[in-house]
Amino acid sequence: MSAHLKRCTFVSFRVWLFLLLSLCILNSLPKAIAEAASTDIKLPSKELIKKSIDSIDQKKLSSEEQEALRDVLQDTLQKLEQVEQEKQRLHNLRQEYADIPRQIRSLEQDVRKLSIPKKAVLRNNFEKHELDRLEDILSEKQADLSDVQSQLDRNSDLITITQKLPETAQAEMAANQKKTDTLNDELRKLQGSEKPPKFAEETEHFIFSQIEHLRRENSVLRLKKRHSSEYLGLLNAKSELLGKQAKILQKEIKVLDDLVITKRRAETQKVLDSASEVTKSSENTHPILKKQAKINIQLSKSLLRVTDNLTELNRKNSAITQQLQLIKQIGQSIDQQTAILSDSPVLGKFLRQQKQALPKIQLHNDLPELIANSRFDQFQNTEKKKELSKAYVEQLHASAIADVEKQLSEVSKALEELKAQQLQEEKKQQESQKESTKPTEEPPEAADNTETAKEKEPEEPSAPSELSQKIASLEKQQNTLTEDLKVIKTLKPELEKLIQLREKLLDNLISEQNKLLSIAITLQLNQQELKKNRDELAASLEKQLFWIASNKPIDTKWFKSLPKLAKVEFRDIKGNPWEVFRVNLIERWPLAVLFTLLLVFTVLRYRPLKDYQQWLADKVGKVQRDDLMVSPKGIAISAFHALPVPLLLMFMSVFLKQEENRELIVHVLSEGLSSLAIATFALAMMHYMTKSNGVCQTHFKWSEELTSHLNKNIRLIALALIPLAFITRVSSELLVELDREIIGQIPFMIAALVLSLGLFRLLQPPLYLFKSKVIHYLIAYSIIITPLVFVVLTLLGYFYTALTLQHHFINSFYLVSVWVLIHALIVRNLHVAARRLAFQRALEKRAASRDPEQAQETFEEPVIDMESINNQSIRLINATMLALLVIAFYAIWSNLLPVFEYLDTINLWEYQSEIDGKQTLIPLNLSDALLSIIIFGVSLILSQNLPGLLEISLLSKMKLRQGTSYAVTTIVRYFITGVGTVMALSTLGLEWSKLQWLVAALSVGLGFGLQEIFANFVSGLIILFERPVRIGDTVTIGEQHGSVSRIRIRATTITDWDNKEIIIPNKVFVTDRLINWSLSSPITRIIIRVGVAYGSDLEKTKELLLKAAYEHPKVLHDPEPQVFFTTFGDSTLDHELRVHVQELRDRLPTSDELLRAIDRMFKAHHIEIAFPQRDIHIRSLPDNSKSPLVPPKPKASDDDTDGSDNA
Repeated sequence: MSAHLKRCTFVSFRVWLFLLLSLCILNSLPKAIAEAASTDIKLPSKELIKKSIDSIDQKKLSSEEQEALRDVLQDTLQKLEQVEQEKQRLHNLRQEYADIPRQIRSLEQDVRKLSIPKKAVLRNNFEKHELDRLEDILSEKQADLSDVQSQLDRNSDLITITQKLPETAQAEMAANQKKTDTLNDELRKLQGSEKPPKFAEETEHFIFSQIEHLRRENSVLRLKKRHSSEYLGLLNAKSELLGKQAKILQKEIKVLDDLVITKRRAETQKVLDSASEVTKSSENTHPILKKQAKINIQLSKSLLRVTDNLTELNRKNSAITQQLQLIKQIGQSIDQQTAILSDSPVLGKFLRQQKQALPKIQLHNDLPELIANSRFDQFQNTEKKKELSKAYVEQLHASAIADVEKQLSEVSKALEELKAQQLQEEKKQQESQKESTKPTEEPPEAADNTETAKEKEPEEPSAPSELSQKIASLEKQQNTLTEDLKVIKTLKPELEKLIQLREKLLDNLISEQNKLLSIAITLQLNQQELKKNRDELAASLEKQLFWIASNKPIDTKWFKSLPKLAKVEFRDIKGNPWEVFRVNLIERWPLAVLFTLLLVFTVLRYRPLKDYQQWLADKVGKVQRDDLMVSPKGIAISAFHALPVPLLLMFMSVFLKQEENRELIVHVLSEGLSSLAIATFALAMMHYMTKSNGVCQTHFKWSEELTSHLNKNIRLIALALIPLAFITRVSSELLVELDREIIGQIPFMIAALVLSLGLFRLLQPPLYLFKSKVIHYLIAYSIIITPLVFVVLTLLGYFYTALTLQHHFINSFYLVSVWVLIHALIVRNLHVAARRLAFQRALEKRAASRDPEQAQETFEEPVIDMESINNQSIRLINATMLALLVIAFYAIWSNLLPVFEYLDTINLWEYQSEIDGKQTLIPLNLSDALLSIIIFGVSLILSQNLPGLLEISLLSKMKLRQGTSYAVTTIVRYFITGVGTVMALSTLGLEWSKLQWLVAALSVGLGFGLQEIFANFVSGLIILFERPVRIGDTVTIGEQHGSVSRIRIRATTITDWDNKEIIIPNKVFVTDRLINWSLSSPITRIIIRVGVAYGSDLEKTKELLLKAAYEHPKVLHDPEPQVFFTTFGDSTLDHELRVHVQELRDRLPTSDELLRAIDRMFKAHHIEIAFPQRDIHIRSLPDNSKSPLVPPKPKASDDDTDGSDNA
């Protein structure tokens, strides 16, 4: 037993010894591994590398080798320095992380110490300061708040970075490990090579330094990753402290703002009251004081107005600043939550909340005008201030004295003149009295005259009396002016007081205008920054929401949880729409009455307007009755017929709107009903316009087959689009308000499927969107597939994305419908205007050829064919309308353009490009590929349409030679295609510097292999530039005759006289003999050969031939016709008539008519047109032969002798 016990004790002792040794080994293992790693890396010292750099010049190496060695050593030295920096960085980080708990405790204590003071306390603290000091304090607090906000922004950025730190650190460590593995491979290759390269040892040192640097970087990253949560806690504590400091500063600034405004207003009012008191005290004094006081009053009012403006701008700037800060906070929250939540549906919910929280900004567009006016007023007031001085008062006082003295001088002078005149009058009166007292005998007549004069004397005015009155008035005025002068001389102190007050007013006014100008400029800048930040944030939100799932994917679990989720959603949709409708109906009863009357009117006027529309249809095509307003009236009646149901829906939508305290269900129904009303109106109007005998058929001349096809399929589209418009709007609102939408997904998908079916049936023949069937079906099936894409997106959980695209798709459908209607209306009215003009000209022509009574006769023309409209005008209208359609599409879809920036993150491949002399790998993303396709497609469309538009708008108005416009448009087409191709390939990374060699190589290779095609291509360019033939020229080449109809890049098409198209390679036109009948002049010569019988009168013959030529209207007189007697024929005397005609098409008709005229004239003058004559001599015939030329012989008697006959 004791032996067994000893043995057990020994075994247990050995076990414990083994465990102890194992623990020691495990404890020393990391250190051993580290030592082994450090011994594996033979890291050189910086001193060794520096010595090696200094000794490079002593080595027997070439300059290139020395430079290469120096580069390797310099890079090694740089890496060693970075290794030391990483060591120090690691040491510092360990100390910082060790101190984090203490810092957090300190920050928490600081937060607890801080308390937000009450407004009354702050007001009492600041109220004791003067206005200037308050403004200084306000500026300091605003600077402090700006600094705190900057710290908060930086801290928020650090929080976002720290939240992403575990993922980013892991990715960086993986990348560093990959680089390390690559460097180890290079090191093994270097050490294992049989023939080591030059500078092997230095290269090995460089690799060692790189590996050590990467190892140190990973140590730092591991430390950061391990302590990221503690560091995040420190940052959150700092944010809490800074946020509290910001709240305190904001409250202080608000109180200071109110105090500054109050005190500024009080001081301004004080100045105004002072000015008013001075004015009132001056009202009963001298007018000079009144005038100056009135100016002061005006300045006081200006000062008060500027102060009020300054207060208002301060208020607006505070609001803008708060909105700016709110947008920054929203952006920081989005960055932080995006880093945490990644692409989960919860992030979509959060982003929709932030989008809803974006402030609605109200821009003040009058700021530029306010700034300009303030600067001008400030300049004027500064100039007025410069005028004010002691000299100004002296000058003003002296001027007033001088004015009074001048008036006094004038009055004194006038008074002296009057007194002198009075003196003379008195002298004259005394003399007359002396003469009247002398005793003289007067004749009776004189006595009578004297008595008469005496009788008349009392009736005459008394001149001395009037003069005395004038003198008295002037003396009074003189006394007044003298007194006034005395008063003015004593007014100088009062004037100085008024001017001093004005100077103070101007100082205050200039100061306030400076502040106003400063705050206006600040407000303008803040406003611009606010708009920019909000737009950028809204675009960023839209982009993120578009690519983030808003719901869970629809699967079996979704269907199982649908009843529960729908129940929760119905429970959250609160409100009483009927009560809101009833209240609004009572409060806004006049609008309700108006809606009701309009609805009743549309119903009652349906039948009369339908008859009126039929009457309008009967006028279409009748030139004398048709006009430009017929079709617009018809369209308006169709819109009126479509109005009742949409009007009722819009009535319900309007009376469900709530300005305040919105209930969710009421708001959602109101928005949904408005969209429903628009969709119903649009599709009802399409139904009325495309039905039998509707506007499209009677006015626009669409075929009955097409209108029947449209009308039938529009009803199916209405069955889908009308509920789809309602669901899209309601679901969009619910997604924003509830952050979820379950109920609308199934109806949305069903309606989208029905819409796709309706579009499939609609876009089948006889409806063609384009003349080319390939393009038609390509575009048509793209449109048909679009609703199916919305269904797929909904199934995958991207319901918000599907709703957004569906909303734009519906708006695009409305746009295309309106565009088609306007285009058809313009073409129809152009047709009406052209036919009315033609009809007017026909009437004028008929009136000119008839008697005045007959000119008044009217007539009807048959229904007009639409193809009679000028093709050139139609093409111009099409081009203009297409441009407008593109602009309208851009306006609808432009707000979604930023979402496609996400495609920049999808890299397809990489290509090398030289940037600043270095080869760099540039990624090619999906957006580049799509852009390349768009560029190529646009270039093809432009190459097909732009040359035609150029010809219509520009070339057709220029006087160009025949074929020039075709050459220009063809070259433009080639240029657009070439430039578009090069741009598209450049977008794909195939730069021109690389393409040019490829093009050169292909040109050489293809030049030998396809030399005939290249020869035709070059010949085509020669034809376009040299223009030996042009479109419309009549040519002869070889045995081919005809008119040039097309000149293509490889061959030219000639239409011969049998209307057959002959394709001739372009090379033939350059190398073979070519006759161009209309190259420089269309005039050609016709030669008519006539042979008359021998014995005919030659002079008469010539005369008749010339007469026939001169009498023909198409024969030119310059060059004049000629007749030549050419030769003595076998049976005829041969003549040639040579004439010239203006056009090539006149040759055959002119030849025919001349030959007929010559035949008639020769017959009339008995000139024979001879025919060939021959004598036949028969040498012998057999005895038994019977010749058809010799009549049978009578039976001969014996007396007859044999003979021979001549024929």
